[in-house]
Amino acid sequence: MNDLKGLNVDELLTMLEEMQNQNDNLREQMETEKEKSSEAQETISKLFSENSLLRNTLQQKSETIVSLNERIGTLQESDKVLEENLLLRKKNSELQVMNSLIKRKAEAEVSAAKKIRAHYDAKAKQISAKYDKKAAGYRWIMFLSILYGGITTMYWLLQYLPAI
Repeated sequence: MNDLKGLNVDELLTMLEEMQNQNDNLREQMETEKEKSSEAQETISKLFSENSLLRNTLQQKSETIVSLNERIGTLQESDKVLEENLLLRKKNSELQVMNSLIKRKAEAEVSAAKKIRAHYDAKAKQISAKYDKKAAGYRWIMFLSILYGGITTMYWLLQYLPAI
């Protein structure tokens, strides 16, 4: 302040005006900085909102990914079931072919057995017919033998009975 005593009023006014101008400039800068700070706060707020929205979207996408992974797991098991089904169908057709072959073989064996049985039945009838012929001959001989025995017994009885 002692420096100010030697200055005249014009100089003081000039200094005061310069200080006032500097002060105004600083206020303007401060206002500009406040506006920038306010804009920065708005930008930060918007960025926080966007960040929150992006996190929500990310959470939804993560849930979708988890759901899709579960679906993929289900579909993979479904694919396994389909593969097993195809394998079972293949085995089923193989078994049907084997069943058909076995049926044909069994039918052939039954047919052969029927032919053999027919052959043996014919042989049995032939043998039975021979036996019946021989048996009939033996029966005739037996009948004649009994008849001869009866006649002989009667003859002897008649011969010796009157004598008694």
